[in-house]
Amino acid sequence: MPLNTLPVEILASVCEELDEDGHLALRLVSKELNEKIEDLHLHALYRSRNVFSSAAGFENLTKIATHPSNVNQLVKRLVFYVGRPFPSKRNKNTRERKSKMEADVRAQFEEREKMLTDGTHIAILSNAFKHLPKLDSIELAVGTIRSRSDFNMIFPSFRIKPGQILSESELRDIADNWVWRKDDYGDEMQESADSLWEILTRAAPSESIKHIDMNLPRGRGIQASNLTLESQALYNNLESFCLKFAPPKSGSRYSRNPDNPARITQRLQLLNWLHGIGQNLQTLSISFGDWSGFESWGPHDKTLVVLPEFPKLDKLRSLTLRSVDVEFDSFKAALGTYKNLEELRLYRVAMFPEAKYRLKNDPLDPVPRYWFEVLKYLRAEFRNLRVFHLAPHSGSDLSSFSDLREGTVPTVSIVGKWDSPQTDCVTIITRCPMQLEGIRRVTRRNLKEAFENHTDQFNFWEWVTGGKWKEETAREEAWTGCFGSNEYLMENLLYDCKDNDEVRIARGTPDYTRYEKFIADLDITRMGSGMWNRNYGYEDEYWAKFRTIKSDLIRDD
Repeated sequence: MPLNTLPVEILASVCEELDEDGHLALRLVSKELNEKIEDLHLHALYRSRNVFSSAAGFENLTKIATHPSNVNQLVKRLVFYVGRPFPSKRNKNTRERKSKMEADVRAQFEEREKMLTDGTHIAILSNAFKHLPKLDSIELAVGTIRSRSDFNMIFPSFRIKPGQILSESELRDIADNWVWRKDDYGDEMQESADSLWEILTRAAPSESIKHIDMNLPRGRGIQASNLTLESQALYNNLESFCLKFAPPKSGSRYSRNPDNPARITQRLQLLNWLHGIGQNLQTLSISFGDWSGFESWGPHDKTLVVLPEFPKLDKLRSLTLRSVDVEFDSFKAALGTYKNLEELRLYRVAMFPEAKYRLKNDPLDPVPRYWFEVLKYLRAEFRNLRVFHLAPHSGSDLSSFSDLREGTVPTVSIVGKWDSPQTDCVTIITRCPMQLEGIRRVTRRNLKEAFENHTDQFNFWEWVTGGKWKEETAREEAWTGCFGSNEYLMENLLYDCKDNDEVRIARGTPDYTRYEKFIADLDITRMGSGMWNRNYGYEDEYWAKFRTIKSDLIRDD
């Protein structure tokens, strides 16, 4: 079938997958096809725009917003990239190319510093926002150069021409060189996240903004002090908000003390912000500072971070909380505000019965009982709940829970109506606590049967986990070799390649059989040693193959 006879819907799908050079090539096929896909090309090109944290990036956005062709009417989403758009990890370039790139980087840095110093960046973005009437989504993310136009903007000395096709990986390799400024990348990225958030609030984006997403790495976000009250009115129409806090800077950097002034400020700022953000919010995700690398201290070194009493948001349907220690009664009260929730996700959440409670002072661990009470409360009161995920701690926490006597709470996933006989409760116990990618024991039990036939917390957790919830059992399995069998390895492969905690490939399908055969051909003992060596920057061929097949699985899906 000739291209120019294809339905517009199919051509639109094709255009979504093409880069800028691909669009140009397609439009050159024929005059008829050019006229047919011109609008599709423009929509694909301008609907979502990447903005780098540089003078060139901001000025390019202004050019689009004020262009006489009215392409500004097409812009609906802006992705602001924090940090340098040029990673500084290795050098694969010739001396001449490296010299040119460093000169471009130096010029970009000097222009950016001047722009931030004299405040012109606020005026530039404010002017751009005024000319983007259909803008409804803003995202803060970490990204590198992904297209020819991005590369030419950051490195004008090269000017890659249309037709000089470079893959995304080739663009990144070209840009991977040691830039002249060699301070810590993470610190600069944090500074950029804070400054970008300040810029966005001060530049007064359109009131049409409905979605804000901080798609930042673990441990990165904004300081609570940047949730200024003066910017609340700008987001009265906000429907989804993904907010990430950075660890507080004042006092002990990783202190979890609720009386820490930075923590108090964080809670008050969040509470005041949410009370003024408007009643249209439907999706809310908050990360209270991801304390990556410090959860292995275990609960002995943690003190409570009291969850603030959230305002009543009548339209809220999805709530996600990350990296927070909660007290049972206040947490239950906070949840009671949102009984119409359809989705609730709790990641890296620790439960405590009262503010001054210390786990090591009690011979028995009440945490499983409190989470059991939360589950019962959700089943009784949250009639609309369809998606529930609980990850109360990471795998590494298991290794530090030496004082546990009853057991530890597993990861819990429930998708479906809680009173339906077809809904299952899936629990996952990590078998390798000291590894980032450990093997998991996965158990599936009928949810309705679990509640009706097991009314006390001990029998409930015993049944839904198949008896694997006890700390001593989990520890024994964890240290009896990282990889016990091909079956567990297959479980790890499938459950690590997931979307919303649901397995993508079902048993018995051709894809499942293909990957199952691959697993069967691996040497389990060799792979285990490769996993341990990976902590020291070395991956043997077996572990490398495993990681490759997981990536392949995601791409194929």
